[in-house]
Amino acid sequence: MRWRARQSASEAVSDLFCAAATAVHGVQGCAVLTWHEKAACRDCDTDLFFPISMQGAGRRQADEAKAVCSMCSVREQCADWALDTAQQYGIWGGMDEAELAQATRTASRSRLQRRPAQ
Repeated sequence: MRWRARQSASEAVSDLFCAAATAVHGVQGCAVLTWHEKAACRDCDTDLFFPISMQGAGRRQADEAKAVCSMCSVREQCADWALDTAQQYGIWGGMDEAELAQATRTASRSRLQRRPAQ
């Protein structure tokens, strides 16, 4: 999904959040989905949170994005949303793409372990 030029991170998250909530949970409208309005990234350029790579300048960009996340009061909600909606790209809740993938695998294993034996 390409964001419109100069869209703030909060606006982009809001758009993506509403689309995913509708698709995944059937939520119509987004009045109740307000955690993103409190996000530390709300006035940042969206591109900061979607580095081209995780080496060199991209690694520095990811570290800068994670620094924004480290000061965020809704970091946990952001991370939960990213995991719940299977976000594969970008920095979400202070996690980069590799960390998101690891957290997804860990959560999947945890769910399998809690499942009763058949």
